[in-house]
Amino acid sequence: MKMRRVFCVIVVAAAALGAQGVTNVFEMPFAYPRHRHLQQQLVQVVRAGQIEEMERICRDGVALLPQDPTWQYNLACALAYRADKREALEALERAVDLGFRDDAAIASDNDLKQLKGEKKFADLIGKAKRLKGQPVEGVVQAH
Repeated sequence: MKMRRVFCVIVVAAAALGAQGVTNVFEMPFAYPRHRHLQQQLVQVVRAGQIEEMERICRDGVALLPQDPTWQYNLACALAYRADKREALEALERAVDLGFRDDAAIASDNDLKQLKGEKKFADLIGKAKRLKGQPVEGVVQAH
């Protein structure tokens, strides 16, 4: 089972925390330690191939930081492993809408291989490509 892409994506999530996610800047010091703890847990369960735990942790990450595209992306990967195509595609679309727009990474991610035959998957890759470099609506861009 190859889940290395999820592992690589986890590292990016910390950068997204400052630009989006928590409701206001004053909540960030409280959310960040939990976010980091979830990241560390996710790395461990990915290495162990524990799909159900991966999904649970990603759902906790999404609940903590609902505007974070990386937690949404990781959830899509976990759901794809579970073969829940509909929910995986919904999470992937949310990730793209929130700013995860690396169309090449999405297209080549082995974690999402179960989705590759789906028309919506191809549509989401196209959407990510079209939106790449565009600001995310409603999110202040960090400079």
